[in-house]
Amino acid sequence: GIHAPPYEIPGDIDAVEATAASGGVRVAASYALVVEKDAVFDRLRRERIWERVPLVLVTAKGFPDLATRAFLRGIQNRFPSVTTLGLVDWNPSGALILRAYRSGSARAALESARYALEVKWLGVRLADITDNVRDGAATMPLTSLDRAKIRNLLETADARTEAGRATRSELSEMARLDRKAEIESLCPLEHGGGGGGASLSEYVVGKIVRGEYV
Repeated sequence: GIHAPPYEIPGDIDAVEATAASGGVRVAASYALVVEKDAVFDRLRRERIWERVPLVLVTAKGFPDLATRAFLRGIQNRFPSVTTLGLVDWNPSGALILRAYRSGSARAALESARYALEVKWLGVRLADITDNVRDGAATMPLTSLDRAKIRNLLETADARTEAGRATRSELSEMARLDRKAEIESLCPLEHGGGGGGASLSEYVVGKIVRGEYV
């Protein structure tokens, strides 16, 4: 149920798949929210976001490992009505993490196809920055490495899909503005910051309810 204690995904892929196949994972939710960072995961847990919208909260603590992708693949197979959403930083690394969930690594094509996921980009996106941040305090300049990552991602993003076009659009705006932003900058803990001390779950729930994901 949605009030179950935290569940640590086993590192053993066979164990993850066996649990999914046996019905060991039960989902009473409409969404699976995959977050990039452990700190954001902990904050959303403290705010008990699942009490505002029925969701499963998942993190791989950065770049997704195979076990996390297998776990989410199992949810998508057994519960096709559950929509998987991604919450990552607005920077090229965040876009890379989303791509890894969606298609995995080019160096491991077989496992990538097996555990490919349909993940909608919930945030952070350019509209969130312009809507929530009234000055440039919550954004940071791109580094030379960021710019190189953006160029590579723009060359490889699939413009034939809606998700690919959205990714290209976000990356192009990062390059145009020469800026990036972290999830926490939209809703800082301190009152008086860019997010006015608003809870992070308010931001997430609002976007889910309005269907602002692609």
